[in-house]
Amino acid sequence: MTRGRSGPKMTPEAVADAVVAGLEADRTEILPGRTRAFAHLFRVLPGRAERLMRGR
Repeated sequence: MTRGRSGPKMTPEAVADAVVAGLEADRTEILPGRTRAFAHLFRVLPGRAERLMRGR
């Protein structure tokens, strides 16, 4: 899924920690790491976010 993509990647342990923390805080949306910023970008500039995901 992330093969060929540059940049830092979250470890499975870091994602699990974020999920557990989100569940303990009774959050309805859990966005670990940089996904929070990306989710905001999708809300504001969906076309740009889509191009970033496709690597263009």
